[in-house]
Amino acid sequence: MASRLNPYLNLRGRDREAPGLIPGDTVTVGLSGDDVDALRGCWERLSADGTVLLPLEKQMWGDEFGQCTDKFGVPWLVNITSR
Repeated sequence: MASRLNPYLNLRGRDREAPGLIPGDTVTVGLSGDDVDALRGCWERLSADGTVLLPLEKQMWGDEFGQCTDKFGVPWLVNITSR
């Protein structure tokens, strides 16, 4: 399985009216897949100058998962699928 990039858009309850982003809206980006080395490398680069909200570690569903905000303020979810 190749790694995937999944953007998530939070429009703060205005999804029916919003053609574009306004202050307060957020975009969260998710990376997932089973390429362990590539995804751990991405995690290291994204979290290095950012803020770690949930460390990249084994979760109860079996995958490694972490959440951080990069130095530009973009939230990231990284999920390394267990094989």
